[in-house]
Amino acid sequence: MKRRTLLFLSAVRHIDRTRWSAAARRVPAPMLAVLAKGSGTLMIDGRARQIRAQQPALLLPGELVRFDADGAFAGYLLLLEPVSVVKGARRWETVDRHQWPAPLRDGELCLRSAARLDAQLAQLHDEARRPRRQRDDERLQRLFRAWYDAMLEDAASQRQAPGDDSLQRSVRYIHRHLHEPLSLPQLAEMANLTPTSYSRKFKKTMGVAPIEYITRARMKEARVRLGEEGGSVKEVSALLGFNSEFYFSRVFKQTVGIAPQLYRRRAALRLAVAACSDFAGILRSLGVRPVAACNCFHYPDTGVEMHERTVAAQLHALGRLQPELILIDRYHREYEPLLQQIAPTVCVDHRSDWRQVLRSIAELVGRERHAGQQMQWLAHRSDDARKRLRAALGSASLTVLRITDRAVRIQGLPDHPINDLVYGALDLTPGCAAEALDHKLEVAPEQLERLDLHADYLFVQRLRRRPQSRLVLQRLQSSPFWQRHEAVRSKRVRHIPNWYAMSWTPGGRDAIIETLLRLHDTKPIQPY
Repeated sequence: MKRRTLLFLSAVRHIDRTRWSAAARRVPAPMLAVLAKGSGTLMIDGRARQIRAQQPALLLPGELVRFDADGAFAGYLLLLEPVSVVKGARRWETVDRHQWPAPLRDGELCLRSAARLDAQLAQLHDEARRPRRQRDDERLQRLFRAWYDAMLEDAASQRQAPGDDSLQRSVRYIHRHLHEPLSLPQLAEMANLTPTSYSRKFKKTMGVAPIEYITRARMKEARVRLGEEGGSVKEVSALLGFNSEFYFSRVFKQTVGIAPQLYRRRAALRLAVAACSDFAGILRSLGVRPVAACNCFHYPDTGVEMHERTVAAQLHALGRLQPELILIDRYHREYEPLLQQIAPTVCVDHRSDWRQVLRSIAELVGRERHAGQQMQWLAHRSDDARKRLRAALGSASLTVLRITDRAVRIQGLPDHPINDLVYGALDLTPGCAAEALDHKLEVAPEQLERLDLHADYLFVQRLRRRPQSRLVLQRLQSSPFWQRHEAVRSKRVRHIPNWYAMSWTPGGRDAIIETLLRLHDTKPIQPY
């Protein structure tokens, strides 16, 4: 019998990151991953392959997938809904087994019509992001079909033989000869291109310029060498082709964040934290106890004089403890000159992926193995909790509301660790709010009734630091939305601590999971 598989588009997600590395996850539904720029390693069920821009990858349900980017990248994830039919003796019948195009499964395609297909993907993403009431679903499917057919047509004649690409040969040469002088003309000649054309093609494919790529590769190797027992800074700099130990140290600090001398001793350093983020909690999860943790951020409800006195007192106390390294976040950049008078500082880059933050801090303190163990344990914990929650809650939906001093915030489904946990790892069903699905939304309590915000459970967190948030909560509880909502009437409203902050740390994520597992034992929120 002849089988045909028709594909429909369920959702489109655009990803644009400076760096990316995440724990392996099971694919929940068929999806196409397409890099618009950059490159990386895609691991599917233990099999690794390099992918770069314009190489579509088909991911199927149940596959264990992990992607490690080489640097900055951008791309799209297209969630697919397949429908397969077979022609019987008299009529077509639907079947559960699907037939996938072979070009998408072998992973060796490299699309040539990049500009045209990128433009179509961008148009597809824009249409998919429209609020549900404004979105034309038929047009969305037509756009998807046009892009998909164009991609298959382009791919049919563009099979890329492994190992044929001269650019990739030059990349392999870089990694084999990091200890030697490497020049742009030398690499361009190897790829049979002019230096200008080579640089342009390299950056488009790899996401960074050739010289920057070489520097990153050398610094990655330097971190490994410095971590080995007995590896001195002088020896490592010479091994990687640096004529000057001073220049090597400067490049290392610019790339890694701390001097190589400190990096060698990172596992034994006295650490302090100056951050709004819970870096101290992350350190404790890695088995490191910081000597101090302070927060110098100027919150709006604190007067200038009071804030200055508080900061001065915190810095004085910090100095007396004599830390050897201070971890700061982006909100403490303005205090960096003062903090550097106490000890060297390193700013941990803000990323929407909590795993990246955990890995970054783990590397700074020599606890990479601990970080891997934490992520593996949480993956098992989440997998077990997902099965138990599915059995207990079925398809019940939930929405998290955050009460600020101005409005009610709905986190929606952008990249945030709380959504990665609740709606991703635990696979719970989000409450329906079309306007809030792709972005953070803040509305006055009185305006909530206009949203299509159906949810079986409401989780409410009030920013207690902001006194006005109490009044906003009272307005919410007096609003028609609250009085009529099914979760309120069914006593399925729960008060929660700051899940938004907790979701960044292994301990916090574990506590959130435990709260959800005890959902039916939790008392309803009490009026303030």
